[in-house]
Amino acid sequence: MTANVLIESLRRAETHADVIGLANAYLEELDAAEIALLPERLRPRALHCAHDVSSFAFELVSCYGEETNASARLVNRLAIFFTQASIRLSELLAEVDAAGARRSA
Repeated sequence: MTANVLIESLRRAETHADVIGLANAYLEELDAAEIALLPERLRPRALHCAHDVSSFAFELVSCYGEETNASARLVNRLAIFFTQASIRLSELLAEVDAAGARRSA
């Protein structure tokens, strides 16, 4: 899947598991040459929960200015995707919280 297709899929994701699955799929699409461009702390890792996705997004955004020209585009691309994933996870959590608030009112 292309990044645009994955980002659109993020927007339609209905559960945290959907978002985490898409995030892992995105990382699996990186080839060995791309992975080699990334500093060790930004290398793909298994993402198991919303916190993993959000933490990875934060690391990517935090490191963006430190990267070399060779990796800057890749880090930017990853940061955009993982920021979108983190936003979608927050939206889903807000939807659950709102539904719970309506039931308790």
